[in-house]
Amino acid sequence: MRVLLAVDSDSVVGVLEALLVARGFAVVRERSGAKALERAAEAPPDVFVVALELAGPLDGVELCRRLRARNDTRATPILLLASSADDDLRTLARDAGCTGFYTLPVSPSALLKEIESARPRESRPPKP
Repeated sequence: MRVLLAVDSDSVVGVLEALLVARGFAVVRERSGAKALERAAEAPPDVFVVALELAGPLDGVELCRRLRARNDTRATPILLLASSADDDLRTLARDAGCTGFYTLPVSPSALLKEIESARPRESRPPKP
């Protein structure tokens, strides 16, 4: 299962990538919304994890809107990471099509649980 991390923070992406790789996920990293869109067009992932703040002109909410406008990523889960839990931001993210919203610092176990729920049942690793 492929996860595309569109995250501008090296510390956040490092922790998330290590966690996901340890659980058997293939991880693709991009720092900008534009690069994430390009990568999604080349090979759509099974899940997107997107930071609100990204390098370049596209923020996480706009990236989500553009991914939802594409046929090949319309139904792909998109989890948004933000530094604020503001209700207006949550509404904006939901309206853009984000399927999950997490406030930084994110609970790795909660995020992992949601990512794993997108994995087809037959390909899930056995529980320890």
